[in-house]
Amino acid sequence: MPPRLVAGHERGRSGGRAETTPEGSQRFDHASPGAGEWTGGETRDNGEVPIAAPDQATVVVDEVLTVEEPVRPWICLVWNDPVNTMNYVSYVFRSYFGYSRQKAETLMLRVHNLGKAVVAEGSREEMETHVRAMHDFGLQSTLEQDS
Repeated sequence: MPPRLVAGHERGRSGGRAETTPEGSQRFDHASPGAGEWTGGETRDNGEVPIAAPDQATVVVDEVLTVEEPVRPWICLVWNDPVNTMNYVSYVFRSYFGYSRQKAETLMLRVHNLGKAVVAEGSREEMETHVRAMHDFGLQSTLEQDS
């Protein structure tokens, strides 16, 4: 059985290769990737002779696969409180967010009936700005990452 080449980080070195011999032992190649292959007669730092034959395929694994998770937007929530009137909450939604009267009243009724409503979504920085603005208007507001 010919030796198998695998990507390795043995002895804390990255970018080298470890060769697994038929007996199961490993020999580490200290050469950096792309530095060229050994030719017959050469030896390594530790005196071992490379065991891969020149006609065998050499596989070098240098890529790291990453899985990107879908970006979850942040949301700005406005919470119901016993202080602000429904008309005032609707006014804030119209004046700050520029929502139509119908959309502002729909959101205001969600806040009133359900206890909270999502009034905006986007990047965390944008939602932090909206939450601060709602606080400036005297509304209770928080941000969280959408699920």
